[in-house]
Amino acid sequence: MCPAANQAPRPTRQDVLQFVVERSSERIMVLDAGLTLVYQSERAARFLDSYALPEEISALARKIFAAIAHGNAGELFPGQICFQAEIAERHWVFRVSFREGDQPLVAVFFTDETVSSRFDLNSLRRKHHLTRRETDAL
Repeated sequence: MCPAANQAPRPTRQDVLQFVVERSSERIMVLDAGLTLVYQSERAARFLDSYALPEEISALARKIFAAIAHGNAGELFPGQICFQAEIAERHWVFRVSFREGDQPLVAVFFTDETVSSRFDLNSLRRKHHLTRRETDAL
């Protein structure tokens, strides 16, 4: 089916992925088996310009790649891998995923944990009859 002459062409899969990654609040990095950074989102690059990556990431990636090489990654890492680290007096939440196969990869998704991510500030505002300004100060 041909698109109508006045319709814009559909975005490609690459365009959609680029849009999602750029708009994501999470920082994204991908490591290969040599622990080489093969991809980083713009936000991850800015983070790495300012801070060092926690050593837990490298240690965990080495263990994951070793488990993949031995064929038991699914047994050793059956669920989602998450941990929290304090960097520059901020709490960061890291989630790690991996891909097995002939070209294994480890993806690291991370974001800073804010007060608003821990509490539903709108419900607190309604419950205690606070103004938005008072809630922001909280």
